[in-house]
Amino acid sequence: MSNNRMDKTMTQTPSSLLPLSFVGVGNTALVAKVAGSEDFKQHLTSLGFVEGAQVAVVSAAGSGFIVEVKGSQLAIDNSVALKIKCQLV
Repeated sequence: MSNNRMDKTMTQTPSSLLPLSFVGVGNTALVAKVAGSEDFKQHLTSLGFVEGAQVAVVSAAGSGFIVEVKGSQLAIDNSVALKIKCQLV
């Protein structure tokens, strides 16, 4: 059995995934899937939220988060973070 992160992500059941909004400040996760319309998913893909991408929650305030994905820090609303399903690393 491989210890590769991608292998672990691909074998996760939907019930073991959690929304990015539940990851917690200071924690890192791997993006497993993005829910929503095709336009919404394409927009997040263009920002770097693709399967297997590592995302770190930098801070949380009010109804939003600062996250780091693919070397860029982005501000996202809680409603967006709820649609990004992740696995903790």
